Amino acid sequence: MTVEVGLPRVGVQRAVDPSSWQAAGMDARENVRRAIDVMTAWTSDSGDDFTWSRLVQNVTDGPDADTMLLMGFVNLAGELGIRLEKATGQDLLWHLQEIAMRYL
Repeated sequence: MTVEVGLPRVGVQRAVDPSSWQAAGMDARENVRRAIDVMTAWTSDSGDDFTWSRLVQNVTDGPDADTMLLMGFVNLAGELGIRLEKATGQDLLWHLQEIAMRYL
């Protein structure tokens, strides 16, 4: 079943040029490393306190740390989405709609 979630369909940029973020004072690789740090804590068996401490550390680690972490998560989600497309044969929009159905 396909469900439209009310979001406009727009072209998806499949690759992000890290130099475009560097011009804005952001290092895409560092941002993704921050996101991976938090997600690694989330997937570990160390408990909620460890995950929370990694999140807090990554959002308070500098004046733009929260934005850097957010951009890292966006890039990480895109990378994972591309891998999911390749693994399943379904495009990213299909997967997003399936996930959105859980939250309606």
